[in-house]
Amino acid sequence: MKEEEILQEQQKLMESLDPSIIALLAKKRKEKFQQFKTAVSNDNDISHVDRSEPFNTIAPSLHSSNAAVPLVERGAAEQWIHFNVVETDKLEWMRDIPNQKMQLKPGEKFEARFDWKGILIPYISDNNKAENKDERELYLHGDEPQRPGYTLQELFRLARSNVIQQRISAFGAISGMLNIYQQGFYDRIVELPITKIFFLLRFGFDDKNPAILEVVAKALAFLFYNETDEILLDFCYENPGCHWQPTLRVLKADSDHEDAYSVENLQKQFAQLQMSNATNQTFMRAEVEEESEEENTTKKQAPLFYDYPQHLYLKLIRIMISSKLLIAKKLCDTKLIDILQNYLSCHDDLKTKMIKVQIECLRILKCLLLLRIDYDICNKKFLSAFRYMLEWHYNHLIYEEGGPYLLRQHAAAILMCITSTSGPSSRETLPLLADILNDCCCKWFHAATRSGVKEFSQITLLNTCLNVVVWYNRHFDLTRFSNFINKYLKVFIESECFEKFTENIMHSSIILHDSTDRRTVHQSLPNVGSIIMHAYGPQLIVSQKYPIYFLSTLWRIMEMYLENNNKIISECLLKPVIVEPLVKYLHLIGLRCNRYLATNFFSKMELRFIYQLLRFSGIETYFQISEMLQIVYNFLNCLTAEYILEIEQLFEKIIFNPRYLNTNKEFLDRSCNKYLEMIYSLHIVVRPNELTLASPFSQIPVLPIDWPYFPLRLILQNFLENVQHKPSIISSEREVLQIVLRFVTQLEKCNQELNIVTSTEKLMYLMIAFMGPDSSFLDPDIHKMLHQHLLKFYTESKNIKFDFDAVYPGKCQFQNLYALFVDHFQAASYGDELFSSLVMVPLAMKYDNKWRRRLWSDYASALRFLNCGETLLIGGLTAYLEPAEEEESLLKAYNQALNTNLLRLNSLPYEIAKHHIEQFQQRFTKDFI
Repeated sequence: MKEEEILQEQQKLMESLDPSIIALLAKKRKEKFQQFKTAVSNDNDISHVDRSEPFNTIAPSLHSSNAAVPLVERGAAEQWIHFNVVETDKLEWMRDIPNQKMQLKPGEKFEARFDWKGILIPYISDNNKAENKDERELYLHGDEPQRPGYTLQELFRLARSNVIQQRISAFGAISGMLNIYQQGFYDRIVELPITKIFFLLRFGFDDKNPAILEVVAKALAFLFYNETDEILLDFCYENPGCHWQPTLRVLKADSDHEDAYSVENLQKQFAQLQMSNATNQTFMRAEVEEESEEENTTKKQAPLFYDYPQHLYLKLIRIMISSKLLIAKKLCDTKLIDILQNYLSCHDDLKTKMIKVQIECLRILKCLLLLRIDYDICNKKFLSAFRYMLEWHYNHLIYEEGGPYLLRQHAAAILMCITSTSGPSSRETLPLLADILNDCCCKWFHAATRSGVKEFSQITLLNTCLNVVVWYNRHFDLTRFSNFINKYLKVFIESECFEKFTENIMHSSIILHDSTDRRTVHQSLPNVGSIIMHAYGPQLIVSQKYPIYFLSTLWRIMEMYLENNNKIISECLLKPVIVEPLVKYLHLIGLRCNRYLATNFFSKMELRFIYQLLRFSGIETYFQISEMLQIVYNFLNCLTAEYILEIEQLFEKIIFNPRYLNTNKEFLDRSCNKYLEMIYSLHIVVRPNELTLASPFSQIPVLPIDWPYFPLRLILQNFLENVQHKPSIISSEREVLQIVLRFVTQLEKCNQELNIVTSTEKLMYLMIAFMGPDSSFLDPDIHKMLHQHLLKFYTESKNIKFDFDAVYPGKCQFQNLYALFVDHFQAASYGDELFSSLVMVPLAMKYDNKWRRRLWSDYASALRFLNCGETLLIGGLTAYLEPAEEEESLLKAYNQALNTNLLRLNSLPYEIAKHHIEQFQQRFTKDFI
């Protein structure tokens, strides 16, 4: 308090007291002060204390940062009770913590500290450092007292404190920390002990205090619920083909009785269950109320909590409907459609909450239509509601960037719900909406031509308009939207804003990113992968100007019109200014394609669009044969089991096409069938026995990167199992070698830059070719093909050093394969020179001597069977002679082999051993002299 405030409070206190009491206190104070002066005057070591003399002359010196300094220096301080002696040790706690921080070296780690919101506090604030300010908060008088914030260990201790407010604050900090962690901001910065945090929160649930239970539940929700995934899934949901619900884990299939029982329980709770939005969509809380009378339930269309229907509850219903058809049918029996009709028929002014409710209602209705439930009822009940909402949007929706994005999303949801109908009654009722649909499409595309496409909800709205055209033309009349196509869509495609919009495809592509997503950042907490990690921080995987959804639908319209010999769209869309970005996009896929991100849930539509481009007749004219093969090869390596049909068609159209591979069609057809048999035998795709809108959030690609060589791995498997080839997979070992060698040779011949495998992997596959149980390498035709293949490989590998210690996921290491290879060489080589040349590869002097020690010591008996010419050695005989061997154990092995007649005279091992022994003798003689 300031001195003026102290005096004012003193005056108020004096006025409130009895004057007699004040006089008594003043008399006692005066007597006490006289005694104090007498005691001071009798002390020789202390000078006389006068009232006018400053009190700090007797006070010990205090640090200038101590908060008690202005107090003791204030005038008349010696008159205060018990302030005649200054105790410095007791005033030391008031001293400011000095802002002295150790300077960290680049890359040096320090203990993380967080504030009460879970935000990581920097070691040194740049703003305070630049402005020389001290705005630190949250002082903790423990380790590093100069640093604000709390460590994880300190928060854990506070979470188990006896003080309720400390526990609430600690759990609140952990809750905010988990929310930020789920968004990827702490990746590569802080390693959070997720398992320990989970157990701490579980212990927090044992508390009986409602305030603590609420904050712990919020923290657990942030741990299991990824808000970013949900937001991005909702934003993309209205685009065609984005209605799939990702499943994060495989649920155990219970019995039908248990399923029915759970659905019955769900029916009973349907009219009472509502989801709370009190925590700003951070987690959903289910509330259940019991109704004693059945009449109350039938009167209510839906119970209202917080005086409004909750859209998160409707979202939960949509997710359950998407996951299982049985749940959808049971929910429809509880008058779900009547409730949806009630919400969608609301003619009041649309507010933010009601817009979200109607969007979820439209999504639920769309799911029911896609699951083919109550076509006729839906079409008749919702026709008037659809027309009213479309007319409302036609008059009030603002397309421009400043308009509410929720209204654009609401309009898109209406259009997608309408286009999901295909029942018999739709042919009678839905044409009544054709006029308003056409007007909306014309108006919004006209606005897009003037204002451009700058925001994702705008892209979604335009995309759904195009989907309406596709849907209507397929089910009704092709000429109904001719005015929209001729006057509005054509003008939009020819506009400058569409050219700029198309150019974004290379920058916003998902599979061209060099980074990774966060799907498996914690194995026990998988997520959909809505965030990708860049060097400069996390970002959404789908950008604001992501054009793939729109271009895919536009391409479908063009193909549909071309089927009817109408080129009005193709003439605009296939102009050089539009095609050039698409050609560059495909070219980049041939150069670099992120195989991991291609399996992301949000990349599904991009893979579909690439397939649309590759199957389009005429796209091959923009690429050379080698470039086209590279593009398709990289694209095939990204496809999962749900793209089996696309793999088949690309095999037939490009990979095994005589136009691209210079060989006869009969061989290519046979090869194509064998590779497809291999895929089907390894990846059996079981279709669901009922309709479902659920899809796995991530799958592994069907084809490995080295799939042209993959049949050779079946030969190795048969070798290890000591069995013949299974007829159901591939007919014979000879046919496997013939197909693989010819196909790979033609593939590499057409595209010399195509790197199917690394040099070391290719060496391993060539070794496997000799390990078949049938010894097909002895067949004259196969032997000739192997000879040509090996000569080409040895020529290319002349200046390459193989990495024999490399680890390849899903494959054995070279040392294990080489041991099996040498064993098989001793048993079934028959003196073959090609077989011998592969045994000799690791024995070159540029490789580690452990390979030479292994062969000359452990497999010395195999040396006698080595029979190959110098022309089959990589680098020639010189690579095995220079530099001279210095390993003592190897020199002993060389000498022993020569003295025991283990080597054939004038064979390559004999020449190598003789040379190194002679070189050693020359060095020894020279050193001795």
